[in-house]
Amino acid sequence: MTGSPEKQSYSFWIIGALLAGGIIRAIYLWQSSASPFFDGLISDAAHFDQWGRAIAAGDVYGSGPYFRAPFYAYFLGLLYRLFGHELILVRVLQHVIGLAGVWITARLAARLWDGRVAAMTAWIMALYPTTVFFEGEILSDSILVALSSVILLTIVCGLHDHRRWLLFVGGLTVGLFAITRPTILATVPILLAWMVWDRRRERPSGHRIRNALVYLVGIVLLIAPVTLRNLIVGDDFVLIATQGGVNFYAGNNADADGVSVSIAPWGNQWATEDVQRAAEQARGRALTASGVSGYWTSRALEYWTESPLDAFLLYVRKFAIFWQNTEFENTRDIDWSTARWGQVLRWIPLSYGLLVAVGLYGWIRRNSSGGEGRFWIAVWAVSYAMAVSAFFVVARFRLPIVGVLAIGCAAGVVSLWKTASTRHWRSFSRDAVAVTLLCVLVHIDWFGLSRHSQARSYFTLGNTLARSSAHAAALAAYDSALVHDHAYRGAWQGRGVVFYRLGLHDSAASSFEREMQLHPGNLGNRVNLAQTWIDRGEFDAASSLLSGVLAENPSQREALPMSARLLRRSGRSRQALSVLRMAGASGGSDPEQTLLEGVLLLDLGELDDAASRFRTYLTGSQRGSPGIDQELAATRLIADDPSKDVALAHYNLGVIAGYRNQWEDAAQHLATAVTGDSALSAAWSNLATAHLTLGRAEEALSAAATAVKLEPENTTYLYTLALVQGSRGDSSGSIETLRRTLAIDSTFAPARALLRQLP
Repeated sequence: MTGSPEKQSYSFWIIGALLAGGIIRAIYLWQSSASPFFDGLISDAAHFDQWGRAIAAGDVYGSGPYFRAPFYAYFLGLLYRLFGHELILVRVLQHVIGLAGVWITARLAARLWDGRVAAMTAWIMALYPTTVFFEGEILSDSILVALSSVILLTIVCGLHDHRRWLLFVGGLTVGLFAITRPTILATVPILLAWMVWDRRRERPSGHRIRNALVYLVGIVLLIAPVTLRNLIVGDDFVLIATQGGVNFYAGNNADADGVSVSIAPWGNQWATEDVQRAAEQARGRALTASGVSGYWTSRALEYWTESPLDAFLLYVRKFAIFWQNTEFENTRDIDWSTARWGQVLRWIPLSYGLLVAVGLYGWIRRNSSGGEGRFWIAVWAVSYAMAVSAFFVVARFRLPIVGVLAIGCAAGVVSLWKTASTRHWRSFSRDAVAVTLLCVLVHIDWFGLSRHSQARSYFTLGNTLARSSAHAAALAAYDSALVHDHAYRGAWQGRGVVFYRLGLHDSAASSFEREMQLHPGNLGNRVNLAQTWIDRGEFDAASSLLSGVLAENPSQREALPMSARLLRRSGRSRQALSVLRMAGASGGSDPEQTLLEGVLLLDLGELDDAASRFRTYLTGSQRGSPGIDQELAATRLIADDPSKDVALAHYNLGVIAGYRNQWEDAAQHLATAVTGDSALSAAWSNLATAHLTLGRAEEALSAAATAVKLEPENTTYLYTLALVQGSRGDSSGSIETLRRTLAIDSTFAPARALLRQLP
């Protein structure tokens, strides 16, 4: 785009677009930094952030086959390793990649049409609000815009300029795209057909086939290491990731809405272990990761074979959603978010519907005039839309074709301008009316997604605020969600969780009951309600409610441990252990259940097995698994505190070591326990006993005094303190402590016996 004065002029406009895009992005970055979501990452963003931090910390290979495509996690891991956990740096780099995508797309437009179309394409891409928004998210989707344009530009230039190395680069780019989002692989046959079919009358078939083979080699070179890693580390043949099966089922079942990853009975709040257990229970055996994915794929295909008309209509719905204007996200609405934290994007009058309407006109209106590969690019874009629609459709999944739409939009505007400037008013009026009608059609919210997006946005905000303990603001957000949709799944549950954490248990129970009336299938909410009944001493009612939950989902990960604890409370530890093992907790796949299983085994005196469970918990790679929906913690009644769970495991290992008279080991475990949870009074008391046995009187006195300070009325702790005082020769102090003990419980025999022994 350099050389002639006309081309230089258009280059100037493209540079101007890049500068304007940079300014817009800088302003947006500043405005969005005030958002609760800027650091309070949710859902997929939280997953990738956690995964990236694990990689930066040295867990490069992980364990098991990849559940999600790995490239973006390694991208984050490298940045975190080099620069620390700086989310703002990630966002800045993604904005830079976005601007690079603007330039690449403009180059593609110049090859397809001319400098004017290229310049206008650059301005559309530089200012398009949705791409700017996602460049500011900790998600992989924004970089796919640039990768898509690279894929198309390398084919256009490689075929036209006879540069086979460009086709190889294009293949590598497809491979990079695939290990970021595997959906692109569905379009590879179109890309290969383009190369084989291109100028078939001018070039021999052998030349065209070699082009396609070079392209395939590039693709394989990027995917093969991922497949090999899955085979070596995960002992399973998985091409890239195993998420495809469950995602395919989420988009193809009788309850699917086409835009969410909801799966009965968990709704949107499912974890990888949920879908694995369900698959294994259905098959009646343990399954590999690929086997689990295959199970869910087969479930989706069963839906197609058993209800072909419904499945087809659902697919048509998803394909239509792909092209309509509403930017539906499964976390929060983009317009809703930018109206609060990114107002600069609200000033830009560009919408997805406008790109679709004018872009379609541009591709149809000007495709007849020739150009390199226009037909194949249009077919590729449609094939990508069809591939996405096979699963479910959200705004960020549409980003890879934004470049194609922007080029078509620019071409359409130039075409309309030319028609008007040559005073062909009849043609101009006809085309303008057609574009206007199409624009109106795609801007109509045919499926009511906008209302759902508003409720979802406030619900997600409530979850984010609840996790940060901003209770009043979280309640207001949940209430706003209910204003937009009084029956929104999870909103009443969220209110109940906030009330519970504020100590308003009656209000919490009322909210949980309301959620249960509206959504009886929300099993997590019923577990929360059971906890409020347990707190009120209504153990039978809680047990009955939990039994109903487990009847519907035997592996419900909150109901199992809660039901087991109820049984343990009534002295039925053996039965509690049986309940807990219903979902195979002994395998260590669920940290909470593994920890509780160790406690139950300790109750039953099975010390070796108990110690094994606690060690499994402490060393288990599954703790904090990024496969868990990060919104789950906000709607659980009591948020996880991993440090306290680790402390509990060490405490129990210390108790076991004490039973075995391994007092040095006991002291080490108990010291670790009180470091992790300084309020664990039992650990302080047992630590005092360990120190006393080892002859460390001063350490024993400090530990015993801490235990008594935490629970001044606990006679066991007071007795331990008296023992320590006596061992140090402090008879008067010991006598005073023993009298205090007997004042609390006059029947406490050990205290009476020790008191008789003292002078």
